[in-house]
This record gives sequence, C-alpha cells and structure tokens, in this order.
Amino acid sequence: MNFGIIGPQLTSSGLAKIKRQENSYQAQNEQKLNSNNNVSAQNEMKITHDENSKPLTSEQQAVKDSARQQQLADIEVMKRANKTIVTEEESPFGGYSYTIETKYDSLGREEKIVARRNDGTNSISSVKEFKNGVLSKDLSYSRDNNLIGVTEYDSKGNMLSDVSYDSETGKEEQTKTYEYYPNGNLKFSCITNGDNSVRREHFENGQVKCYESSHIEEKYDENTGTTVHKRVVDYRQDYNEQGNLYREIVNNNYMGYPNGTNCYYNGEVITEEEYKKLSE
Repeated sequence: MNFGIIGPQLTSSGLAKIKRQENSYQAQNEQKLNSNNNVSAQNEMKITHDENSKPLTSEQQAVKDSARQQQLADIEVMKRANKTIVTEEESPFGGYSYTIETKYDSLGREEKIVARRNDGTNSISSVKEFKNGVLSKDLSYSRDNNLIGVTEYDSKGNMLSDVSYDSETGKEEQTKTYEYYPNGNLKFSCITNGDNSVRREHFENGQVKCYESSHIEEKYDENTGTTVHKRVVDYRQDYNEQGNLYREIVNNNYMGYPNGTNCYYNGEVITEEEYKKLSE
C-alpha cells in the first residue's frame, strides 16, 4: 500500500535554497559576533587610553622629571669615561684664569683635577685626587710651586686632616686632625699651631665631652742633661652627655682664670674631694 508522501516534496533546488539561507544566517551571526568583539576591543582600548591620558599628579610628575634628569646625567657621565677634558675658569682674584685638566675613570667619575695659573708662571695651583669618585686628597701650591696645604678625606667625604705649610721654609704652620663615629658625628678634633693645641672630644650624640687647651714646655733635665718637651694643659672643661659642665681645670692663669680645679654637680660648685667621691 502506498500511503504517499505527506506534505510537499523538497526538490534539489529547494534544499540548496535552504542551505544558502542557513549559511547566510550563520555568516550574519558570525559578523555580529565579530562586530561585538570589535566594539569590546575598542572600548578596552578607549579605557586604557583614558587611563593613560589622565594628568599626572605633581608628585608623579616630579618623579618622572627626576628620573629623566638622572637618565640624561648618566648619559653625560658615560660620555666622558676614560677621557681628560681641559677647560678654563676665571680667577676669583681677577687678572688671570686657570686651565683645568680633569681626568675621568672608566665609569666617568673624576679621578684627578689639576689647576694651573695662566698668569705667566703656568704654575700649579691645586691638585685634587679622587677614589671611586670621592675626593680623597686636595693639595695646594704657591706660585713658586711650593706645597702650602694638604687636606685628606675619608671614603664618606669627611675631613681627616688639614695641614698648612710656610711657602718659603716648608715648615708646618697649622695642623688639624679629625675622627668620626660610625654614624658620621664628629668624635675628636685637634688644632695645633706650633706648640699650642686645642682639642675637643665629643659623645656619639654630638655633645661636647671635653675641651682642652695646652702648650709644649721645654724643661732641662739635670739628671740626663737633655731638654725635655712636655705638653702642659692650660685649660680643660669636662661635660656629661647632657651637655652639663662638671669639671674645670685651670693652669698658669690661662685667659686670666685663677689656677685650680673647679668641680660642679647639677650646676652647683663642689669641692674636688666631693667630686672624687661622686666619681667613685
């Protein structure tokens, strides 16, 4: 029995038409999806652009400018590596100039600077020596090329010593020496002019610990038949870490002070015997 086919039969051309419609529909959906993705990507780019376009705060701008300046400075430093550069500077006293020869190390740091006078003598005025880019020694010369001063520094740039010399005899005129605590605070200083010296000691907190003025005395020793040089304290002050004076020693009527030892406790004058008991 032939029941026949219910509904209209699809010809080959009809099937092809349906297939084309399905492909068209799928293509439209893909196009729409791609369009949505493009819009999303554009929005993301817009957001990123907006964030990058926000004006920098003053702090951010300062950091940016500082980084740029440092970058430019580093470039300039490396340009002079292993070079010797010659420049001229006017003398602050007028009448002539200086020729400055600056030698740089492989990292572009100063290694040695020699200054010469352009005054007809062509004499050396000063020589500066550096270690790892830090000034370590500074030498000064007279127009006759005699050494008249030497200053030395530690690796942190702290002055260690400063010696001045007579330009004709070469004899030391004044000597300054310094010591420091690890935190950089001054620990000790001494200034000597001939036979006279002034020295100061400091606590680590910076307070003065001791101030002392002294001189060298020559005394003839009858037993040995020789002259003995002895340092004599003229004046001395001792302080505690709070900065309070607790002892004062005067010899030889220094600066008009009467001889003797003055002791103090909480700002009050006490006897030397009382001071010794408090010190035990």
